[in-house]
Amino acid sequence: MSYMYQLKDPRGHLRRIVLDYLKKMRVIGRAPNRSIRFTDAAQGTGPDGAGWLLQDPRVQNVQLRYLLMEDGDVWHEAIGAAGTEPTAADKLWLGQPTDDLASLLPKSLLDAQMGGTGFMIDEESASDGPLPVGDRREGQKPFQGLDRRRRP
Repeated sequence: MSYMYQLKDPRGHLRRIVLDYLKKMRVIGRAPNRSIRFTDAAQGTGPDGAGWLLQDPRVQNVQLRYLLMEDGDVWHEAIGAAGTEPTAADKLWLGQPTDDLASLLPKSLLDAQMGGTGFMIDEESASDGPLPVGDRREGQKPFQGLDRRRRP
């Protein structure tokens, strides 16, 4: 018999680990490093908000980037080798923690505590502008709970 552990509230667990990470980063004096713009928002004069942009240095040939929002949401981008433009499937809001993210956050925190960058990407230049991210509302559905019905 194989047992697979399933989180009871995956989005809630994601938010808990991200908010805990952000709280610890603020304690050591770090601040958000990237401004963002929601792609569905009307074009205004400034960015729509700020986030914490991390890049996973452990992965070769692909840039795994995570944008952590102050409310615990996480935008994920996977940019291929040679700077190829990511597809829509490579850019998404996470609905639950991934193994890569769960292992990256403690390593990032340790690196920041030791005086490193914490794997944070440098603040954008004026020419880059805010990082475009998708609409968070389209992927958010209320958690329905585990299906406990017996399957035949």
